[in-house]
Amino acid sequence: MTISNPILSPATLILMPLLSCQQNAELNGTQFRFHHNLFEFEEPLDLLIAADVLYDRENLSLLEIFRQKAPEVLVADSRVKDFDFPPYQAIDRHESFTVPDLDEFDEFRWVNLYHCQ
Repeated sequence: MTISNPILSPATLILMPLLSCQQNAELNGTQFRFHHNLFEFEEPLDLLIAADVLYDRENLSLLEIFRQKAPEVLVADSRVKDFDFPPYQAIDRHESFTVPDLDEFDEFRWVNLYHCQ
């Protein structure tokens, strides 16, 4: 018997990481709120966390927008190899993988974490 992977809709692919973040926050005894559109979010933020947004170099302008939205920013990225955007500083690097497996190049398994305050 062969079992194939189900095809996931784009909405499911967006919802799964958000639910994972929510469960992680609960396990760690903290609270957070996520919002689907940063440009419509006007409440004050303590910390803005962004991941997998720099896949297109045109999105680099988001780094300044993040700084305008929050006094502290964490960005996780695996695509930009020559990241040099002061005042963002590299603080860590981790090997990771995508679920479901999207058959990505091994070079994208390394995620860099950048901090700005």
